[in-house]
Amino acid sequence: MDVRKAPEGLRSLVFGVVLVALATLSSVGVIPAAETRKTFEDRFAERDIDDAAQDVDRMHRILGAELQRLVSGAGGSESDEVAPYLHESSGTPMDLGDVRIALSTRYIERERRQMVAAIAVIKAEMAEDCGNPSPGANQLLDAAVRAKVLAALKCHQRQLDRLQSGLHKLNQDYEANLVQLKLPSFTQEKMLAEARAYTLRQDSDLAAQYAHPRQVWQANVDFFTYLDEHAAHAHYVNNQLLFDDPAEAEAMQVLRRRLGTSDR
Repeated sequence: MDVRKAPEGLRSLVFGVVLVALATLSSVGVIPAAETRKTFEDRFAERDIDDAAQDVDRMHRILGAELQRLVSGAGGSESDEVAPYLHESSGTPMDLGDVRIALSTRYIERERRQMVAAIAVIKAEMAEDCGNPSPGANQLLDAAVRAKVLAALKCHQRQLDRLQSGLHKLNQDYEANLVQLKLPSFTQEKMLAEARAYTLRQDSDLAAQYAHPRQVWQANVDFFTYLDEHAAHAHYVNNQLLFDDPAEAEAMQVLRRRLGTSDR
């Protein structure tokens, strides 16, 4: 039984993280009928956000590459380009609602915080090494080996839970930061609607995308938990794990089928 056969949650989740972090929802078009609701303030706000686009794109490129580096486990340290984005240049948190500061500047800062938050989520998860123990066929009756495998599997499950909840919180913070910008009513309404639709879509997509990894990990947990509870009634014959009780043997066969494994 090789825990490495279970999908790698952190590696596969990188694309979801980057999608959240790089979401620039203001670029979504507005239907013509709604254009009549725009005020001059809305048009000025759109212009300011457009003025920020080049800086935002550069930041997304640099910090997006840093996200990829972290998730790939490539090692090394961050590039010189990354460091300036990790902290506010003034050393004092910017008030995103301070209308005395140009909207383009506040908008860039909001995007920076989103990217830095995504990097923090990844760093927190990568700091925990769940391990990938791979017990041999003749080690399944070793209680210490089973405990090590179960601990690794449950660790991977917890990581997936935290990552999905972390992604959802990033989107919620994205919405909250939009309100802090004190945008004109039409622009804020439009961008909030886009952000909320994005959150719902991503929540649904991630739930579907990671349903199979969850099933695989749970099937492994169930297999090793059952074996742990009934190991006293099992033994090896010609390198094949057998149970004295037919009911236990049948239950183990069911668990094996869930894993897609052959007799061992």
